[in-house]
Amino acid sequence: MQYPFNEATYPFVSRVNKVVDTGNLATPQFIKTDLTIDSVDHTLDLSSLLESHIKFIFVILEGESQQPNKTAFVKSKGYSNNINKIKILTRVATKLYRQSGWLYVPSHELEYNIQTDTWNTLNIIITQVY
Repeated sequence: MQYPFNEATYPFVSRVNKVVDTGNLATPQFIKTDLTIDSVDHTLDLSSLLESHIKFIFVILEGESQQPNKTAFVKSKGYSNNINKIKILTRVATKLYRQSGWLYVPSHELEYNIQTDTWNTLNIIITQVY
């Protein structure tokens, strides 16, 4: 897990109502070994990364599976619709797929679901906060 997004590590995060870039990350905040891969919804707690005033995050979800037609998604916790969701579908095996977007995270939690398979790469990257 990458460093938290707070005033100590990112001096501009404390400025409320500003989009803040999380910097030039050396590694994703969450990688394959941080995630459970079993086709079941799981919660990802971001409270150690985000200060209390942050309500939106820009997320990149990237994955490469050994099989075609495998899915992975991340969404705001508690949302049941498909609108506030970032999803990848591996149409071709062993090709890296990437999707990104803003997610509303008032509880500082995400839900994710990764279809059971052998994944070469799985990353959740937070690049901006608001």
